[in-house]
Amino acid sequence: MKKRDRHETIKEMVRTRHLSTQREIQEGLEEKGFEVTQTTLSRDLRELGLIKTRDRGESYYILPEHQEGDDFIQLLATYVLKIERASFTLVMHTRLGEAGVTSNVIDEAHPIEILGTVAGADTVIAICRDEAAAQAIESKLKAYQVIYDPADE
Repeated sequence: MKKRDRHETIKEMVRTRHLSTQREIQEGLEEKGFEVTQTTLSRDLRELGLIKTRDRGESYYILPEHQEGDDFIQLLATYVLKIERASFTLVMHTRLGEAGVTSNVIDEAHPIEILGTVAGADTVIAICRDEAAAQAIESKLKAYQVIYDPADE
């Protein structure tokens, strides 16, 4: 079966069920006749832009198009492992290779509080309008952060 078909199947599964682990997605694919390795599935999830969100204590995968308005903070929280603030500057730590995606999430949302970002391999620097804006973003982000569990990779 083709990659495109597998991607469409993953999207349909995520739209119709709350799937909280890659293993659940992999099992769902197997039920539909797709045999995938964990490496292939991880790549598929990255390519589709799937993110983990948190709602009422439950975390599960969603498609990025389900994010609206200021909910970019919730999306951002799925990438940020740790956040620190120095005056009007935020330093966000991500998994290796995800800083660019994290920076893009911020840049595409155009939040009024953030003037711009700079990304490395696993760190994003966000320059905020002022210290109050940095504090607001930091507080919102910490409220949505999902605890990173390397076993769920």
